[in-house]
Amino acid sequence: MNWNPHLATGFNANVPEYQLITYRGVRVPAVFQTAVNAVSGTRPMSALLDNMAVIRGYNSLTDGHDVNTGLQNFPDASTPSLSGISADHRSDLVPAVGANFLNLPFKSKRGLSLSIVKDHNGTTGGSINGLMKMFKVSSTTKQGLLGLDQVRDVVDLLHEAANAQATADSGRSAAMKDQLKNARALAMLAAEDLVSQWNTLYNKYLAIAQGTFRATGSAAGFGESPIFMDPTESLDFNLRGNIQTTYDLRESLNSAMPGANMIRSFALAEYCLKKGVSGSLLLGWGDNVNNISLRLGTDTTPTVLGVGNDQHNVPARMGTLMNAAYYRGLGTCLLELIDSLKATNVNGKSLFDSTVIHLTGDFSRSPRFDKVGTDHGWNAQVTSVSRESLMVRFVVGNISAVKTGGYRGLWGLAANVDFNGAKEMLSPRHVGAAVANLIGGVNPGSLPIVSGNLTRRASWKPRLEQKSYDGTSTKDLFNIRRRPDRRGMFASAGGAHHTREG
Repeated sequence: MNWNPHLATGFNANVPEYQLITYRGVRVPAVFQTAVNAVSGTRPMSALLDNMAVIRGYNSLTDGHDVNTGLQNFPDASTPSLSGISADHRSDLVPAVGANFLNLPFKSKRGLSLSIVKDHNGTTGGSINGLMKMFKVSSTTKQGLLGLDQVRDVVDLLHEAANAQATADSGRSAAMKDQLKNARALAMLAAEDLVSQWNTLYNKYLAIAQGTFRATGSAAGFGESPIFMDPTESLDFNLRGNIQTTYDLRESLNSAMPGANMIRSFALAEYCLKKGVSGSLLLGWGDNVNNISLRLGTDTTPTVLGVGNDQHNVPARMGTLMNAAYYRGLGTCLLELIDSLKATNVNGKSLFDSTVIHLTGDFSRSPRFDKVGTDHGWNAQVTSVSRESLMVRFVVGNISAVKTGGYRGLWGLAANVDFNGAKEMLSPRHVGAAVANLIGGVNPGSLPIVSGNLTRRASWKPRLEQKSYDGTSTKDLFNIRRRPDRRGMFASAGGAHHTREG
């Protein structure tokens, strides 16, 4: 996940602080000790760490939201983008799908294109209806000319006629039958009741994320004691106006909601991956925490507002609380998607076994010394990769031990690592090489952080000097528990890529 592990991660009474827990020998942000909602009951958020590798301390060498967002998926212009690499390995109905990214670069070696879901905010069938409508017969009124049963009849008649022709051509009948079978399945997929499927998926992710958001005020590290406005440190609280000193900030999340784009993206990802519509998904969301209730000044009714991701003016206490709610909600959605993929069998293995989920942001944040907000941390980036075969020893990268002016503590500034004796600072190209290796694609222009080739049954070993959060050495962070002979699916910024067995 794209957390910045060098900001406050919990509260000690009324004071935000950088808290850690130890999970299977690795120190991680304390938010992972909390319980998050599941479809049934709750579960520990730390379950995410069992199949996650975190890369920290890499530097893009440039500022800017758009350029850094593009670098995460397309780190080297001379090679395909990561989502393009994944699409090149497959022959899906839709080679690659994008949502919430209008101008994100995409490059395929095979000349494939990225299909943008333009009505990602739609209500009739939501994102999957927007994606699949290109395969539907429609009139100028945008109403389907054929009902579901009629579509089935037409497809069956065409299939029977083509199958008879294929049988007559004994030389190529077997291959043609296979292609006809695939064509029928895809045609029927476009005729399904997309509205019902979309509503089921969307409501599932909304329920668990919303419940997790609202429970943050009672979670470990946040719910032990009231969090009040301190008049002597008002800058620490001024999200919008002066918060009343008698207002417990934990109550601000009682009606909080996740951003709709995050929920839509997880629903779209589950549909596309499980249905085989596309194994290369590039999904994103610019929203964070909505419907926060605050009592300001002398108001007798709360003010309702939201907090976004570009948190220049989100102060320390509010930022700690809001970001905890956000990442807990994101975590519970990611766990649910992974559970769903694990429960889906493909050729005797779970779908997650051949899935790579790359979760990232444009950059991290640098904590300002005055506590009134954070700046762009393009030189202290953090990202994560999830796959079933990844082991738990998962922190890779190095950070500077030197404090920088204007920022508090050691906030994750990238430092050189050792590549077999050569000192080099990690960049998006190194991260891209690691993700491409997991997908099974080409190396995008730089040394991978891990060595080995899944398709050759080789073990994976770290190629750089590594340190855990407390500075101690760690080993075998990218060890592979099982070595599947398949190239992987990729999911970036909340999406996923998948390739069939090769």
